[in-house]
Amino acid sequence: MSFRILCSGEILPGFDRQTVSQNIVTRLGMTAEQAATLLSGKEFVLKRGLSAEKVPQYLQHLSEAGLRVSAEVETGTAPAQDAAIQTPPAPPPGSPRPSAPAVAGPPPLPVPAPLALVEEPVPQVEEIECPRCHEKQPKRTLCRQCALDIPHFMASQQSIEAEQRAEAAAAREEDLVRRGLRKPRYQTGDARAPSVLSLSLSGRFSRRAYLLAVLMRTTLIFLLLTVSIALFGPMKFVLILPIVIILGLLWGIRDGALRCHDLGWSGWMSLLQLVPLANSVFFLLLLFLPGQAHENEHGEPPPPTTWGSVIVGIAVVVFSMVCMGLTVNHQMRLLAKQRLQTSLQEAGSPARYHIVMYSLTTCGYCEEKRHQFDEEGIRYTEYFLDEDASAQRDLEGKLQRIGYHGAVATPSFEINGRMLMNNPSMESIHEAMQAPPL
Repeated sequence: MSFRILCSGEILPGFDRQTVSQNIVTRLGMTAEQAATLLSGKEFVLKRGLSAEKVPQYLQHLSEAGLRVSAEVETGTAPAQDAAIQTPPAPPPGSPRPSAPAVAGPPPLPVPAPLALVEEPVPQVEEIECPRCHEKQPKRTLCRQCALDIPHFMASQQSIEAEQRAEAAAAREEDLVRRGLRKPRYQTGDARAPSVLSLSLSGRFSRRAYLLAVLMRTTLIFLLLTVSIALFGPMKFVLILPIVIILGLLWGIRDGALRCHDLGWSGWMSLLQLVPLANSVFFLLLLFLPGQAHENEHGEPPPPTTWGSVIVGIAVVVFSMVCMGLTVNHQMRLLAKQRLQTSLQEAGSPARYHIVMYSLTTCGYCEEKRHQFDEEGIRYTEYFLDEDASAQRDLEGKLQRIGYHGAVATPSFEINGRMLMNNPSMESIHEAMQAPPL
């Protein structure tokens, strides 16, 4: 079993700090800095691995120097009756030492060798300072001086400081936005930009919102034109076209006014869209000039419009253009058919034209021509060359009479005595039908 000597860092009664510090230097062989550390009020280990016989000697020697010391069994050793040895009381300075007893005893122990300060402090209790009364004390919940709930008070103070920092940051951000040095930041729930499908003149349009409004306006114009052409035809459509143009101009002036609001301009400047040539330059200015980053007389800056919305708008415009093109093409074909029928009726009875079609039973182009003739109500006589040998000879004889010696493809036609070879177009057939017979 071994012991260690602990110094509490305190001075025994009857000694002063200067005397004890000098005794540490002279008796224990330490430096002045080590003496100051030893008297700092913290507990230090001065000696380890002492036997029970040497412990009293060290305790007496240190006590005479004025230090409050104690001995304890080191961890890991077996307990014994003399496991803790208390410090013998030190005689006051200047008092005579008690005489040795008359009974003979063992010879006195030699003075221990100078001690070296072990730089391993005993674990200290964590301290905390009360934020209200500034009393230092072992870590605890309630202050022993003013009974303050220290953890709760410190948490509330941190929360208040965090709110103050957030308010200061928001004030700086607002100042930067007001001075035009930074774009405003938006969160879910902020006020939205005016609807692109509305006719309201209040609010502001950003560049992308204005572009999206132009795309939506173009889409609706195309759809109105498509429906008008499909319902009333190309001829009556010209009567509705001015109405569509006027609606588009009014809507465009509204969108331009909202974009002018974002730039800090008067909404009346949107009327420049009615001026030829100037309207193109004005449109480019509205599309590319950045708006004001701060609030103006027309309201707060509008939230940004996503590029995804713009891409969808472009796709919708393309789709409406395709629908309008298909509708116009269909209506033009119907109009051409009506004009043909009218011209045929004006030329006289159907007997005035005579059509003979030479075809094959396996010919796809022949089937297409039959379908076109049936749609237009054209009467014709058809001969299949692969089934009728006399029709083959008749066609060859007609080609020889006109001096044609090239290849022959089906369908080929004889219209009013004129030969049209190798799948002619419907325009050529119409011209031959209206020509006088040979």
